[in-house]
This record gives sequence, structure tokens and C-alpha cells, in this order.
Amino acid sequence: MLMIGDFNTHSRTWSLPNTPRSSWATRIEEWAALNLLILANDSGVITQRGVGHERDSVIDLAWYNEAATQTTTFSALGINWGGSLGSDHVMLTISSQTQKEATVPDHEGRGDLSFVIDPDRGKEWTQAFKARSSHFPFRHAPSPDEVEAEAASFAEDIQQTNEKVLRRRHPAHPKASPWWNAACAIATQTLRNAHDAGSRSLAHARLKGTVRAAKRKWADKYIKQAQLWDVAAWRHG
Repeated sequence: MLMIGDFNTHSRTWSLPNTPRSSWATRIEEWAALNLLILANDSGVITQRGVGHERDSVIDLAWYNEAATQTTTFSALGINWGGSLGSDHVMLTISSQTQKEATVPDHEGRGDLSFVIDPDRGKEWTQAFKARSSHFPFRHAPSPDEVEAEAASFAEDIQQTNEKVLRRRHPAHPKASPWWNAACAIATQTLRNAHDAGSRSLAHARLKGTVRAAKRKWADKYIKQAQLWDVAAWRHG
């Protein structure tokens, strides 16, 4: 899904510096976080020119939902003042690819990727990765085999760094929520690390959206793979 238009709202998230914040901006920010929407606008790029003594602003916004982001359905948000036909609002353009369905690899349950991502160890992970990673400067146009070899080496460096710095995820407890995934864990950690009321509110809304998406993904997969009467019995639980 793509949502695009004039939101007529000023926020620290997308507005120009020193622009007074709209009193209702928090509602829009939390709505976007709850629905896992990603803002496509580049920071500081105006979308409305002030008339007379009015200041320029960023009020025309474009949002991608999680599914569109994962499948890269939309890309390249464009700013075209020539196409705005004299309006003080800019013409926004989007490129899209909807002819074929992109596939998103499902890594859940694979042992080689099952690590607990700890944001507090980010600096340590980066240092460890730089210490062990190799660099392949191509002095010519690389062949497909050379690109594949570097990609494989890069993936191996990531895997070995994970082994060194991060801890393995324990097998799920039989009574644990089967829909819980890494995205839920990261959103929970982000909420725990929030220091002020504003960031906590946004983090809480995003956690709710992440949990909702995880439950829907798990349920869709369960129903698709299960037998009809298994699902009928499961719902009573």
C-alpha cells in the first residue's frame, strides 16, 4: 500500500527545523507507527512553498506500508516543481513495480540465523565485524563468479561475527506465543530504551503494530498449512 497526499501537519519527524509543531502531530505519528508505515520523504526537502510571508513547509507526505517495503513495490519518490502546474504544492511522483510478485525469504526457524539481536551490543558487533571482514577491491568490472564469491565471504563474516558477539536464541517454550519473532523482540527492546514520553509513545505504538503484523503472518501461515478441522479445533484455544 502507498498512502500519499497533503497531511497539513508539522512534525519534528519530517518538518524543517524551527517549524512549530502541530498539536495533532502525535496522533499521526502514532497512527503511522501502529500501522508500520515508513515515510518515503527525504528529510528537509520542502513540498509546499510559502506564499507571501509564509514559510516553506513539508506537509505533502508519502508512506509505504510494511508489505510494500519488504517487496520494494514502490521506490524513487520524486519532487517535480515543473509538474505542479503553478500550485504552491509540489508534484510528487513514485515508481512502482506490480507486474510480478516479489518473494521475501522466510528465515524463521533456521538455526544458522537464530540469534538474539541486542542493540546494546551494536558497537561491539561493528568492531568485531571490521576486525575479521575482508575487503575485495575490484580493479576491473567483476565477473558474476567474483561477485558471488564476495557476497558469500560477506555473509560468512556476518555469521561468524554473530557467533562471537551474540547469543543463540533458545528453543521456543511449548507455552510461548508461537507468533513471537525477532521483529517483536527488537520493538520491545526499543520501547525499553525509550527515555522520554514522546519516544515511548511512538515505540509503544510500533510494538503494537509489530505484534499485530506478527500474529497475522503466523495465523495466515498456520491456516494455509493446516487441515480444515485442525484450524476449527485450534480456534477454541
